[in-house]
Amino acid sequence: MEFPYVSTTILIKSLGLQVLFYLLLLLVTMFCLYNILKQQNNKISELEEKLRENELKYKEVIKSAAELEITTENLKKETEEINNLKDVLEMETALMRITNENLETENAVITSLNLTVEQDITKMLDTFEQMEQERQQMKGVLEKAEKEKNAILKHLEKQVNCSVCLCSPRTARIPVCRNGHTTCDTCTRDTCPMCRVRMEPGMFSPLALSITDLLEYPCTNLEKGCQVRLKKVDISEHEAECWYREIQCPDCGEMIQEEILSDHYISFHTEFND
Repeated sequence: MEFPYVSTTILIKSLGLQVLFYLLLLLVTMFCLYNILKQQNNKISELEEKLRENELKYKEVIKSAAELEITTENLKKETEEINNLKDVLEMETALMRITNENLETENAVITSLNLTVEQDITKMLDTFEQMEQERQQMKGVLEKAEKEKNAILKHLEKQVNCSVCLCSPRTARIPVCRNGHTTCDTCTRDTCPMCRVRMEPGMFSPLALSITDLLEYPCTNLEKGCQVRLKKVDISEHEAECWYREIQCPDCGEMIQEEILSDHYISFHTEFND
């Protein structure tokens, strides 16, 4: 009865060892499978990484292809523009050729005109030179005529000068004696101071009056510095406003030349300074 019991125990132990062996084998197999799976996963990861890199490269290639396509389009457009510019350049070259031909024609015309202008200028210079000579001759004639006129006026002035004051009469009437001697209306006497004949009342010389209208009279303030000389019709108006005339000081009543009236006020009237 003991033998079967021992065999059963041995059998159980044998089975336990077999189970343990298979478990160990299973563990080893699972470990190997785990390593294989891990390696596969690593390879898959590497493949995924390469795939991503390839996708990026593919995208870059597509982008480059798009850029290349755009560049190709741009090159086509630029080629068309260059062709258009070439056509325009050819047209401009043709226009420039025509323009050059026109310029050559115009230059020939201008050269001809320059020759004509030079000839005209030479003629004008000759004419101007001749005119200048004539002007100089005319100037000499006018200077001579002016001298003669001044000599005549000086002679006439001596002829109509008053026999009393020896100045040219300024009055509107110029008394004259029977022998033609004149005096100022204010200087007239009963007898002529030159020939002693009787001075007839109401006897005046229109000729002497006309001569005095031609003469230039010095300002009455000549000795005070005024150098103005005007005809009889204008000299009175000038003398009424002459800067050298004497006017009465409104404060002291002294006769002061208008030119120095302000200096007189500053020097002698203190209230003016205040």
